[in-house]
Formats: sequence, C-alpha cells, structure tokens
Amino acid sequence: MKTIHKSEMKNKGANHIIDFYPRQRFSCRRCGFCCRLEIKITPDEVNRLKKTMLPSGQYPPAEWFITAPSQPSLFIAAKRENGECVFRDDSGGCVLHELNAKPLICRVFPLHVVNWEDGHCSADLRFICPGVGDASGVLLEHQPEIITGIAVPLKERLALGNTGYSDKNPAALTAVYRVHAGYRAILHDETIPLKLRLYTLSRIIDFHADKDNYNAIRAADAGFAADAMDFTRKAASTLSTELSKGIASLREIIDFRILITVYLRNDDPLTARSLWRRLKILCAHSMFAAGGGNLSRINPHSPDTNGRQCLAAPGKLQMNEAAKEIFQQFLYGKLDSMHFCGSMVNGLSYEMGMRHLLLSVPVTFTVAAAFARTSKRTVIGVDEMLAAVRLLDLTFGRSPFLQLKLTGKLLVRLSRPATFAGILNLISSIK
Repeated sequence: MKTIHKSEMKNKGANHIIDFYPRQRFSCRRCGFCCRLEIKITPDEVNRLKKTMLPSGQYPPAEWFITAPSQPSLFIAAKRENGECVFRDDSGGCVLHELNAKPLICRVFPLHVVNWEDGHCSADLRFICPGVGDASGVLLEHQPEIITGIAVPLKERLALGNTGYSDKNPAALTAVYRVHAGYRAILHDETIPLKLRLYTLSRIIDFHADKDNYNAIRAADAGFAADAMDFTRKAASTLSTELSKGIASLREIIDFRILITVYLRNDDPLTARSLWRRLKILCAHSMFAAGGGNLSRINPHSPDTNGRQCLAAPGKLQMNEAAKEIFQQFLYGKLDSMHFCGSMVNGLSYEMGMRHLLLSVPVTFTVAAAFARTSKRTVIGVDEMLAAVRLLDLTFGRSPFLQLKLTGKLLVRLSRPATFAGILNLISSIK
C-alpha cells in the first residue's frame, strides 16, 4: 500500500514529502467538539480578527480575546456560558469559517501535522474528533494540498520533529527512516495474521535492543526493508510456533492491567492540582490491577468494568469488518506518520515509541471488547471500536505516566517477545 505522497508546496517552491495513511477519513459533523477546546491564537491573529467585520456588522470586542494563562505570549478565544467558542453561531457553524478568517489552530484540527528537521512532514487525523472515522468522510489521500498548506505556517510556529532510534543507540533520523520502512512494511502486510505481525516486530525490536546489534540500526540502508520482510516470511513458521506457546503469567496479567490504566489516564486540571484526588486515582489503579475496582474511576469515559471482567471480555468476542477498518485507520495513521515517538509523544525514542504502539493494539482491543460487553453486544462493532480509539487517541501522547522511567520499564517488559505473545493470546479478536 502506498503511504508516502508527494505534493507541491507552492509558496515555498519546493517538493514536499508527506507521510500519512491515505485511508483515514473525516467528515465535519458541526458538533462543536473543537469549539469547546482551548483555542490558542497569536497576537497577529488577534489583530487581524479585531479588524474582521462579523455578519452582525460589528467587529469582535477586545474581551473576546483572553491572555492564555499557560502561555502569556498567546491568547485564547473566550467561551460562552455553555463552554463553546464565542465565534460559534446559533446554527452550529463557525462565523470565521464563513468569512475564511479562522485562526491556524482551527484550520488544522482534526489534522495533526508535524514538520521534521530533514524537511519532510507527516500528518494523521485525531480520533478525538467525532467526525474522524466517519464512513462517509473524505479520504486523507485526497487532501495533500490542505496538509501542505497547513504545514508551511506551522513550521514557523512549532518546533521541528526529530527522534533517535533509542536512548542507548541514538542513531540519526535518516537511519530511523530506513528502519521504519521495514517495520512499517511488516505491519502493513495483511497476508500475514495481525497477531503474527505484531509478534514478529517485537522479536526484531528485541534483537536490535541488544548492544551487539546496535550497528545494524546505524548502518541501515535502503535494503533494510526488504531484508526485514525476507526474514518475516522465512521465519513465519518458527515465529508462529513461538507465538502459539505464549501464556501470560499472573504477574504479566497484572502488569497488563496496569498498562491499560496508564493508557487511559487523563487527569483534568483539578485532579492534577489536588494531592487527594491523585491519591484516590492511584488507589483506583491498584484495585483495577488486582482484578477489582472500576476503569471508569480512572477515566470517566472508560467502560464500566473491573480488572477481571476487562480481560475476560476480549477472550470471547470477535470483531466485525467495519470495526477492523476503524482500527486500521487508528493504527496505520500513527504508524505511517510516525506520530508515536519524538516530541509528539513525550519525547519517546523511536524504539520506545514503537513498543508503545505495539502495546496499544491489545489495549485497544481489550477496551473495545469491554465496551461491547457492557453494552451486551456479542461482537465488537464500529461504535465500540470508535469509543476505544477515541479514548486512546486522547491519551496516547498525553498520559502523565509516559514521562516516568517506571512506565518505560513496563513498556519494555510487556513488549519482550515471550511476554508479548502471552498478552496477545489473551485476546481472540486479534487475528
């Protein structure tokens, strides 16, 4: 599948490579979700907006622009009593959209566009937006001009993306790209069962984590991807046998429950400032990891399930094709854009980010199955998968636990081949 698209950056006069998964979809529902987010705008944008006449015949008043508490150099658009942006009109539309005057941040969402230090850019769609994944939506492959049009001004506003292969083996970005081409090819090869593709990558990553094999990453060339695929096909039988023998121990099951809480943790500002609230959530973590508790006490948008029930559900439920397509948009969107590492995800190295991405698969299936179980469904459908990927997309790069060394050790421990095989075998819906 072709996932690298070239487009002309007309106002720069140069070719620009964009990395993205072309089958992601989006259709604006005019639901107002993005209008309730904190909309940060620059002083130049504020000055421009103050001079923009609204349909009412008036200009936006100064009190509609508030200094951003976290970044005094920026402003935020004021909110109405219902929490929506002051520029949202009564019909559910955006006044500034009709005037072609939206700030850059509003034009970007739900796209996530990153300019990298070597000059190329990447993009994926954020599943936190209810319109992403809509079957009637426009494919991302039809929007390269929109992506490049956003990338130019973002380059002047945000830091450029960069990452090394690992903390112990900080191979340069050029080497990372060559390695990534191989890893991506393996994950995209749907002639191989998904479970085996995931396990194969855990074996390859584990191999390259050995210091005796560091040079294989540093010396990676254009043939790395072909070599990786050749290994995958030749070793498929052996790897499949290894995978089938994986059985998760009680310690590994507890660790996996802890990982689920890490992935779904999303502290609101009040919780972040309150020691008592943080202690209550820590207690909820412990109870869930032990098999009790309730996941919704850690994240109110999570399924209403305890630790034991959460891991029982994915062992019994299958997934329909429409849900599989949603999952692929989420996984391949992160994979092809490489938005699982670097500044996008708490500065994770490529290797740690790839472990993070691999482990997000059993977490996603487990959460989707838990949603299906609590809804008394016999199959994981679109609604359950969308609910799961929206939860994970919100916290994928924001969970405060991703910044902890203990979490890094947990990611490494659970993604080691023998342990990862046991985790994958808990979940029958991963085919």
